Amino acid sequence: VDCGNPETPANGVKEDSTFTLNNTVQFKCQPDYKLAGFAVITCMSSGRWSGERPSCLDADECSQTPGCEQTCVNTPGSYRCTC
Repeated sequence: VDCGNPETPANGVKEDSTFTLNNTVQFKCQPDYKLAGFAVITCMSSGRWSGERPSCLDADECSQTPGCEQTCVNTPGSYRCTC
């Protein structure tokens, strides 16, 4: 049974390259991105994955980063302080 390649999410990493029965694939996100969905999926006997491929969403660093005395501007994968 082959479940097919679940593909790597944008701004993410997919660990493992075996997509057959009972094998698992683990997903992680690049720094400053957060995982939305399943971190691990398993190839089932139906030929389908146990869950959908997750997404890596941009974290809101402005809400997490103290010390920006000016205006904090969230940017993809980062942030900047402006006057």
